[in-house]
Amino acid sequence: MYGKNGKNKRAIRNRRNDNNERSILFRKSFQLNAITGFSEFNTDIKTSDETTSLSSPSLSETTTESSTTPFLVST
Repeated sequence: MYGKNGKNKRAIRNRRNDNNERSILFRKSFQLNAITGFSEFNTDIKTSDETTSLSSPSLSETTTESSTTPFLVST
């Protein structure tokens, strides 16, 4: 019933199964990402930092360009 250091073998077995399921899920996601051309690491970085930081300056640049062109046309 008990393994090394008094740990419960059932708990060790459950933990091993959890790790196995995680690795299987990771392999499946990695295969899907390899097929679609995306990787979890890159998409996480882009969704968290790059899209928010890059979309707002690009929007501000387009608004400043569109606002400066009517002024140039009016003058």
